Amino acid sequence: MRIPQSYIDDLNLRIDLHELISRYIRLTRNRKGADSTALCPFHDEKSASFTVSNEKQFYYCFGCGASGKAIDWLVDYDQIQFRDAVKKLAGEYGLEFTFDDDDPKAQEKYQDDKEQNDKLLAALKSAGVIFKKNLRKPIGKAAIEDLKSRGITGEISKRFEIGYAADTWQDVKQQLSGEFDENILILAGLVSSGDNNYSYDFFNNRIMLPIFNPKGELIAFGGRILRSKAAEGSAVAKYMNSPDTPVFNKSKILYNLHSAKQFIARQNCVFVVEGYMDVIAHVQYDIENTVAPLGTAFGIQQIELLKRHSSNMTFCFDGDRAGRSAAWRVVENAIPVLNDGINLQFLFFPDGEDPDSMVRKEGIDLYRQRLSQTMSMAEFVCRYVEDRHPGDDPAHKGKMAKEVFELLKKMPKGIYKHLLIKKFADEVGVCETLINDLIKTH
Repeated sequence: MRIPQSYIDDLNLRIDLHELISRYIRLTRNRKGADSTALCPFHDEKSASFTVSNEKQFYYCFGCGASGKAIDWLVDYDQIQFRDAVKKLAGEYGLEFTFDDDDPKAQEKYQDDKEQNDKLLAALKSAGVIFKKNLRKPIGKAAIEDLKSRGITGEISKRFEIGYAADTWQDVKQQLSGEFDENILILAGLVSSGDNNYSYDFFNNRIMLPIFNPKGELIAFGGRILRSKAAEGSAVAKYMNSPDTPVFNKSKILYNLHSAKQFIARQNCVFVVEGYMDVIAHVQYDIENTVAPLGTAFGIQQIELLKRHSSNMTFCFDGDRAGRSAAWRVVENAIPVLNDGINLQFLFFPDGEDPDSMVRKEGIDLYRQRLSQTMSMAEFVCRYVEDRHPGDDPAHKGKMAKEVFELLKKMPKGIYKHLLIKKFADEVGVCETLINDLIKTH
């Protein structure tokens, strides 16, 4: 049974080629972090001519011409059949493989899902056009004033394709009903179904921020309530994201990554901020290598996504208790996939401040200085644990050591783990051997 090209493209998109190839040969990242080099495994050579592009997810040898993507690598290196390489990678990266036999139902289901998803993407793209047009109409005047009050220029608004959802419950539904079946609009998260077969627009009277996947396809929206509405004391949520759909899973997507990835690779670092407006503020001041999660805790899947583009990640949080708790969750979620070479850093703003407010208050020069004043993951963990268990007596030291142990036992083996154990042991004031022994026996 032929494997559809769309399936192969989807699989390649999920794979971090640098991470995959580094399991087999030693790769060295260049200074800018955009590419990695190695001695070619396919022919004898004394100087490295084998290159892996972290941005394009493509490898090429200037010596022998070997080239390809993740599937090609397994075929070339492991000397296995193409179908076997696809099946192996699909199992590893969580993509169901249904092409083992001649069952036409499996192929038919995949094609039906593909056709459905194409319709969802088309409907979302059309909705994006509607929202952008609304912003330029008289009904969008309040939204434009809101954007101006936030310091967002027309140029940046156009760059992020910002729009406006009209203050009516039937705008998108009515405009798209002639082109798309209502079930598609509901499945895309554009329309909600209510009682007595009544359906209505999911977004209403909000500034609309399109969300794109890494390929640049519009897959969802984030809706921001107008300031004037919030000032009325409305009980509605400040932000709303599209619901999860067949083309959108908020825990696997980072806002602005499709645009930021080239800058992340070029500068070999990424800033992770908390919200849409923080991203937009950074980009407006030419800090292009910035992304944000979509209202969820930053998880393993998002760490894996960023690792494809840079090993240096700086997380920016409010300096209050909630911000530090959020940073701790990042560490807890990231620790199982933190191998050698990954550098997590943290930046905390004064209480009540965020990147959006700080960059406008301080100006770009002072703000860039602030961005360089980061805290290493080891330093943050030590401070966080010490704050939770203050005191120098053995009982408090024991609680600190236990919390550090519970964290580090989930971390992969390597030099990075060894250095962190030494750092934590020194800070907590316990024997390094004791932590190592605890980890080995649990």
